[in-house]
Amino acid sequence: ILESIGESEVRPKLIEVAIGIIHNEAEERLLLKRSADDRSYPSTWCFPGGGRDWIIKNGKARKKEPLNQTIKREVFEETSLETKIEQKIAVRRAVHLVRARIYIVHSYLLNVVGDPNAIQLSREHEEYGYFARGAAPEKLGTVTQAMFDWEPGKQHKILY
Repeated sequence: ILESIGESEVRPKLIEVAIGIIHNEAEERLLLKRSADDRSYPSTWCFPGGGRDWIIKNGKARKKEPLNQTIKREVFEETSLETKIEQKIAVRRAVHLVRARIYIVHSYLLNVVGDPNAIQLSREHEEYGYFARGAAPEKLGTVTQAMFDWEPGKQHKILY
């Protein structure tokens, strides 16, 4: 991909992330607005989620955590919501040319354990909202835009 724009000497970093699609009783999707001072995507609306952490044993990084732990941890860190995985719905690729990164994005449909409105945002975000399909706010992140109108039974490309 980067070679096609004349950047063959750039070695992109491959990053695996997990995002969670959480909906309320009205089938609206939870989106979080990143803080205005965010380095990567300021004031952009996105699904909760993030990158895998390394598992540390005896002071050494051993392996990356399982994705089913990544998504639950990230959602909790960003919203204070406890969740259960209903199903994995897609694996997609997203490319960030400026930062020379290729993201492999694992998307999960999540159910909230408890009140889906009991959200306490982390410092990464400044606002949240539940939005109906077809009524997304302006300035969506790339992956969020691709997955926002997902509906049960709709097929998405699985990369692997």
